[in-house]
Amino acid sequence: MYRGSGSANLLPICYGSVTSAGTINTGTGNFTVTNTATGVYTIAITGITYTTIGAIISVRPVAGSGVLRLATTSSTGANELVVRTYDLAGNLVNNAFHFFGVQAIGTNAMCAAQKAVAIVAANELALHGVKHANIAGINTNYFYFL
Repeated sequence: MYRGSGSANLLPICYGSVTSAGTINTGTGNFTVTNTATGVYTIAITGITYTTIGAIISVRPVAGSGVLRLATTSSTGANELVVRTYDLAGNLVNNAFHFFGVQAIGTNAMCAAQKAVAIVAANELALHGVKHANIAGINTNYFYFL
């Protein structure tokens, strides 16, 4: 077992690649996806109890060259992850995305995982020259910009 996070463990919940229509390209096989509205995807996770407390989810929208998309996550509270994808104007848009989730075991793991997810997101925005954004209530102030 890799111990890069010290004595804390990160257990995978699920991960996958999803088309803009909500079709699963690939993944762990323990989830289904429903495109419930424009830009809104509900991911039902099976075989594990998922909550927003203790789980770290990272979503990366897939966009063409020169196009920046944003994504947020929330939960319905019923082992369901909700992914919302936006354009830069703050409009919900259907968009393909990749995601992964880990369950943090222990406080140190939670902090390490949150920092890692924030750095990945910040780097993605920085690649497009975005240092700060507040789009449709999505505030990126908490990202670690390099």
